[in-house]
Amino acid sequence: MRLRWILLALAIAPVGHAEVAEPVVVPRPVRFEVAPQISVLSIAELTFPSAGVQTTRRYSGFPCIGLNFAKPLGGFGDFSFALQATAAFGSRGGAMTVVQAGEPPSNQDSSVTWIPLTVSTRLQYRIPNITFFRPSLTVGLGALTVIQRAALATLSHTSVVPSLVISPQVTFMDSTTFHWLGGFSFGATFYRGLGGNTALNATSLDLGLNILL
Repeated sequence: MRLRWILLALAIAPVGHAEVAEPVVVPRPVRFEVAPQISVLSIAELTFPSAGVQTTRRYSGFPCIGLNFAKPLGGFGDFSFALQATAAFGSRGGAMTVVQAGEPPSNQDSSVTWIPLTVSTRLQYRIPNITFFRPSLTVGLGALTVIQRAALATLSHTSVVPSLVISPQVTFMDSTTFHWLGGFSFGATFYRGLGGNTALNATSLDLGLNILL
């Protein structure tokens, strides 16, 4: 009789202590990422050859809009790679600071249009156990079309500047709640001209919305 009760208790015990496993959410694979972006650009140096004289302009508070298109390439561990293409547009007019060789700085009425096209590689790091914060670094090359118009013919130029582009960013908010939302990105982009007749040195502050496709 005692043996029968022992066997019955052993048969019932696992049922009483069984735990219900929580469902595991597997994120869907991301084929592409699209990120509309707004930026504020500051051009520290923009030097054109003008009638044999190097003429430099400086611009600040330059509004721009852009679009990033990224294709994830995979990764290893907590690192992931993506190939990214970026196009942007900005335009501003007003009194700009002009520095000509051998002359004091002066203000000239002019307008400038900024159209960068870049191709880059993005490296993103997913911090273990943290889903709402992801740092990334993007490095690439681009062709920046700069169009400047002014009352003086010597101050009007159109140039295509080959450039190095470096952009550290952080992305907030993970895609576990909305599968189409990859978070909001905030960072900076540094543009450096790569030789030629036009010298370029510029920085922008960027805010973007990442959409997963």
